[in-house]
Amino acid sequence: MKKIVSFISIFVLLALSCALAVGLPNPITEHSSLEEINQLCGTALRHPAVMGVTDEVFQTIACEGYTLAQYNFRINGYAYSFRGARNAADDISGVYLNGASAFGEAKPELLSYAQGEGLKLARWFVGDVQYTICIEDPDAVMDDETFHLIAEEFRDYTQIDDAADLSNGILRTCDYWDRVTERAWMTVELDPDGKTLVTVHWADSAESYTQWTMTLSAGENGRLEYDDCAARFITVDDEGKETAAIVYDKQSGYFTLKDGVLYWDGAIDDNCKGCEFVPEET
Repeated sequence: MKKIVSFISIFVLLALSCALAVGLPNPITEHSSLEEINQLCGTALRHPAVMGVTDEVFQTIACEGYTLAQYNFRINGYAYSFRGARNAADDISGVYLNGASAFGEAKPELLSYAQGEGLKLARWFVGDVQYTICIEDPDAVMDDETFHLIAEEFRDYTQIDDAADLSNGILRTCDYWDRVTERAWMTVELDPDGKTLVTVHWADSAESYTQWTMTLSAGENGRLEYDDCAARFITVDDEGKETAAIVYDKQSGYFTLKDGVLYWDGAIDDNCKGCEFVPEET
C-alpha cells in the first residue's frame, strides 16, 4: 500500500499544479492505449522491451501551454512513471525533492539523474520533447548502475527518426505538402486539450480555394480517423475579403500512415483520395 500511495501523491502534485494553471477541475484524462496518448501529445513513449509488464495506465495531463503524456506501469514489483511533453519549459517529472523540483535548469545535451524519498529519476530531451522516467524504490534495493542502464534504455526508446515517428502513429505538428498534386498543403496542430487539429488547403485558383478542417484520433491499422470534417469553398475578392460557402459538415473519414507518408485514402472527396502528404522539409 505504501508504494501505491506515494506514487499517487506524485501524480496529484503535477495534476493540481496544471489544474491551477489552466483553471480546470481535473486535467487528467484516461486513455485506452499508448498510441493514443502519443498521438495526442506528439511524444514517443514506448512499451518496455521486457516480459511481465502489468498495471498499465495511459493518461494525458493538460498543463499550461502543453499536454503531458503519462504512462504508468509495474515491472518486477517496481512502479514506473514514463512521461513526455512537447515544448515544456519546466521539469515535467512532477516530483519535488527538498522543496524544489527534482530537475533544475534544462540541459538538453545530457541524461540527467535525481533521487530521493524512495524515488529514482532521469530526464532527457529529444528535439523539443522532454522525457522523464521515475521508478519507486522505497527500500533502496536498486543500485545506481542498474537504474542508469534502465534510464539509458528508455532514452533509446525515444530516439526515432521522422519516418519511424510517422509510421508508429505519432503525427508531428508541422506543415505537410501533397507530393502528388503539389496544390494541397496541410497544417497539424494541437489544441489546449491535446487534440490533433488538421486543416487542409487546396488551391483552386488565385481567387479561390477549398478548406477542410477536422480532429484526428488514433484508429487501427495505422489509421488516423475523424468524424467532424467540415469543408468550405472560399473565394477572395480584389480587396482580399474572403467569403466562405459551406460544402458539408460532420463527415467521417481517415488518413493512413505508411512509410512516413500520410495518405488521405479515406477522404469523402474523390479528388482528395490520391493525396500523399509528407512533412515540409526544415
